[in-house]
Amino acid sequence: MSNNSSAASPTTSRIARWPSWLLAAARILVGLFFASAGLPKLIQHASYVPSFEHWQVPFPGLSVFAVGLLETIGGILLVVGVAAVPVAALLLVDMLAAFGFAGTKDGGQYIVLPLLLGIFCALFTLRGGGAWQLWARVPPLFHRSGKTTAQL
Repeated sequence: MSNNSSAASPTTSRIARWPSWLLAAARILVGLFFASAGLPKLIQHASYVPSFEHWQVPFPGLSVFAVGLLETIGGILLVVGVAAVPVAALLLVDMLAAFGFAGTKDGGQYIVLPLLLGIFCALFTLRGGGAWQLWARVPPLFHRSGKTTAQL
């Protein structure tokens, strides 16, 4: 009888079995959603400020701009697959804040969408972004030796 103490939990092993292309497809769709949700916050900034005030977000004018910038740039980076893990982690924080401010105040879609998107962002943070990532084609800037590629 073998004791496999390093075995992954059932949930972790199910996530690990997701095909790389499925993670990539989810990453691209979630990225498109974030980019399409963030861009209007930049273009029509003034129309979003009253909602942020209603949800009692600190510094609503600045927060709309910051969230719009994060969601637009983060969404584009997810779509092309650049720095998917740290970007997904930042967007996870964004969705937790959206749930905390808007979801608890207004409910409905402000509960469901942030939680759903947050789950996907947590998945990408833990598992990576899957196949079709531009980041995989970029040469590493730092190697284990600590030297940059210019120093090698």
